[in-house]
Amino acid sequence: MSIETHQSAATSEPENPININPEPTPPPSPPPPKKRPRRQKKPTNHEDKPTTATPPQNQNQNGIAMPPAIPIASTPTKLLVLSLGNPAPLLHTLHSAGHTVLEAVAEQLGFGAFTAVPRGGSGGGAVSRSEAHPYTLWRGGRAMNESGVGVRARWEAEGGELVVVHDELEVGLGRVVVRKGGGSARGHNGIKSLLAHLPPANRGFVRIAVGIGRPASRESADVAAYVLRKMTAVERRAIEEEAAPLVVKALRELAFGGGS
Repeated sequence: MSIETHQSAATSEPENPININPEPTPPPSPPPPKKRPRRQKKPTNHEDKPTTATPPQNQNQNGIAMPPAIPIASTPTKLLVLSLGNPAPLLHTLHSAGHTVLEAVAEQLGFGAFTAVPRGGSGGGAVSRSEAHPYTLWRGGRAMNESGVGVRARWEAEGGELVVVHDELEVGLGRVVVRKGGGSARGHNGIKSLLAHLPPANRGFVRIAVGIGRPASRESADVAAYVLRKMTAVERRAIEEEAAPLVVKALRELAFGGGS
């Protein structure tokens, strides 16, 4: 089984990627000047009867500020969310960050344990489901450069909108970029394999790129050594605690049209 990594050539950022990373918090604004309270009029006879005021739309009956309502699609979109990576002994390497983040997503959303799927018509790998969410999470079981074979088989057996979670050298560690409508593989051999095996009409799948950063060197041998080494504790924490919540947010927006 051969394992390929990213190409070492630099690539530019995609056209109009969807940014779901948190923006820096702006400095607090100075408090407004205090206003002198107005003297209240003495109620007249027709004002003696108490009235019940209707709270503003952004407050509940107790006067507590409420967040604005989020529009939610009446029927959520079913998603087949699959991760690209390499099997053992290369799990939890930077190149398998897609698998690592998908496991963290399953834990955060309360999914069951991943169950092994037979190869062949079902695509192999491992799957996790939850009745509370319209997502099926599938962790690919083949080497990165052979991903397309299993993905096509799993998608044909499962159905739903295809969402691919993968590592990305050109994105900072722990950051997430969502791309819709296909595009080039950007040097990623797992994406290359998908594009080679999926029918042309099905190549516009959603990609969720999980940033792993990149080494200073652009030499292919140095890049390969970087992506195939085990994550450090700091890197794994960034993937599980920073990237995973952003992937959850992206999945909700894809399934519910704005959140849930």
